[in-house]
Amino acid sequence: MVKGKQIRRNFQATANSCQTMYIEWILAAKRPQIRSRRIAEVVIRAEQDIRPGIQSSGQAQDMLFRFFETLYNTDKSERNG
Repeated sequence: MVKGKQIRRNFQATANSCQTMYIEWILAAKRPQIRSRRIAEVVIRAEQDIRPGIQSSGQAQDMLFRFFETLYNTDKSERNG
């Protein structure tokens, strides 16, 4: 139960605009399964204290790696082509 209270505190500590973004995102789901999945995602993000639109550091590092890898491969193919 302590974990649930912390999740609730984290969610309530976000700006009203962030809470609204989450709620609208959940309500925009047309199917109940998608809505449930989005609720679970919001709970996980609140547990980790991640705001909407902000990725975890691991995800951000992966994105940067893929970006530079693509950039390098494109640059390499232009030199060879």
